[in-house]
Amino acid sequence: MASPLDYGQRTNTCDGMCALVSDVLTAASAEEDAENAILYEALGRPLVMLALVGGSDGNRMVVGLAFNPFEFTRPLAQGRLTDKEWQANIYVQEPQLPDRPAWNPPTMK
Repeated sequence: MASPLDYGQRTNTCDGMCALVSDVLTAASAEEDAENAILYEALGRPLVMLALVGGSDGNRMVVGLAFNPFEFTRPLAQGRLTDKEWQANIYVQEPQLPDRPAWNPPTMK
């Protein structure tokens, strides 16, 4: 945030795209009727976070980035999800996001 991207001089199509996905567990079974799946942990677009911080010198507003976490599964038959594929779902006008767990409140779009 200290030095924003200059989109007029972009040299790499991945500049500014920090959404990442990582497969953390593969549940594979030799049984035919078993559900073979991959568990993923992923980060979506970063969100701007504003916080009011109090201190001995008074209150101040601070700004920073907060990452939008996701956890989801995908069938093993679809293959492993790459960062490039995940980013193609995230950095579009209408992102295709996995459902949020009940403990994680929705974020503003």
